[in-house]
Amino acid sequence: QMARIAEAGGADAILAPGATIHQWQRGDGAAVFSAYLERLRQFDFRPNRGAVFSAHQMGTARMGEPAGLHVCDPRGRVRWAVAGISANQTIRGLYVADSSLFPTAIGVNPMLTVMLLARRVARTVIAEAIAG
Repeated sequence: QMARIAEAGGADAILAPGATIHQWQRGDGAAVFSAYLERLRQFDFRPNRGAVFSAHQMGTARMGEPAGLHVCDPRGRVRWAVAGISANQTIRGLYVADSSLFPTAIGVNPMLTVMLLARRVARTVIAEAIAG
């Protein structure tokens, strides 16, 4: 199902690591994608054969100043983008409160930092809700 979601979302390539790497490239055609899905159905997940893992996606909606370099302001509010140029105005009620706010991927588990960022953004949400 994840391969179907990735393909529908516009992924250029999908890679399933294991003892044998299964890879698909966009542009190979519907028949090739169907064959890829069948190979995934047969994937061997016995110990040391297949891998299931996740990654911490970081830095995809960086927070900070100036507006031209950061999607979110220092409080996690998402900025407007006009013709590819980020404006210094924010979209009311739209916040990011996860590792997307990082300036880049840090290579370690970001649990505590994410908790602190979420708390900082939550305080902004509450303050703005009270202010109306």
